[in-house]
Amino acid sequence: SSAATMILGAQCQSAVAIARQPCICGRPHILQVQPVACRQPGVSQRLVAAQATGSGFGKPVIKSAKKPDQKPEPAAAKANVVAKAGNGPLVGTATPTDMGSGNWIDVQQVGNVARFFEEAGKDVKAVELAAGRTLVLYKTKGTVFCSEVYSTAYSFPMIDATFTDGPDGSPCVEVPLDGTVYELKSGKVIKWVPSAEGDLVRGLLASLKKNSAPVPLPMFPTHVQADGSLRIRL
Repeated sequence: SSAATMILGAQCQSAVAIARQPCICGRPHILQVQPVACRQPGVSQRLVAAQATGSGFGKPVIKSAKKPDQKPEPAAAKANVVAKAGNGPLVGTATPTDMGSGNWIDVQQVGNVARFFEEAGKDVKAVELAAGRTLVLYKTKGTVFCSEVYSTAYSFPMIDATFTDGPDGSPCVEVPLDGTVYELKSGKVIKWVPSAEGDLVRGLLASLKKNSAPVPLPMFPTHVQADGSLRIRL
């Protein structure tokens, strides 16, 4: 059938038919709608262009362009988004073995985990569970990690930890107070309260823990579901 194009928008004087040819079959076709800008000087109104598709019969169907003042999508619809990190999906740390055992909980306070970090404006964030327990979440290298809220050397808040790399490039976090470094995957200690040249505080803290065995940071397996929600195994 022949293509038929028209401009719809009665409030604008330039909203006139620019081309209209009846279909040779004599029957109306479904129309697809695309927004176009009005060409009349001083008129900013957005019009609606209807383009015949050449397929489908019956009464023409015309969709209106989305208005700026339309209500936003429901929260439930927004939540149904796969968590993203850069150009790829966020993943958790859980292995198939982890998934088959233990006490898994849905962290409803987080919602979509990618949006959780985005709204926080940082990649280390504390989350309080329904039972009142607080844990720390980390997002780095496309993976979501979870640990206890305090470090194991001097009970420093892990929410202030900074990211670093281990000897093999694995993601780690460093405690600003005493310099202890933990591997995020396992929680094992990479550096235990190291002394720092010229830093009297670090030197004192290191001397106090000189004879103490390194204590790993408790970590909890995480699982990012298809809709971006987060589960943690306690």
